[in-house]
Amino acid sequence: MLLTFQLFDVVYREETLLNVIRSVTRNGRSIILTAVLALILVYMFSIIGYMFFKDDFLLSVDQDVVGKYQSLRSECRALTLKSPNYIPSAICWHY
Repeated sequence: MLLTFQLFDVVYREETLLNVIRSVTRNGRSIILTAVLALILVYMFSIIGYMFFKDDFLLSVDQDVVGKYQSLRSECRALTLKSPNYIPSAICWHY
C-alpha cells in the first residue's frame, strides 16, 4: 500500500511524468465524451446487426436441459405449496 503512494511521489517529482498526467487530465471531458460516443455507436451497430441478422442470434436449446428445468421448477412449487413454513433453498429462489 505504501508503495502506491511512493509511486505517486515519483510522478510528482518527475516533470515529464507530471506533464503526461496534466495533458491527460486537462482534456478529461473530451476523453469522456469520446468514450460515450463510442458506447453509443457500439449500441447502434449492435441493434442494426440484430435487425439484419436475427437468425444468427438464435441459440438451439437442448430439450434435456429444458426438461430438467421444468421438473426442478415444479418440485420447488410443490414443496412451497405443501408446507407454508418451507424455506426454499438457493436453487428454488431462481424459479
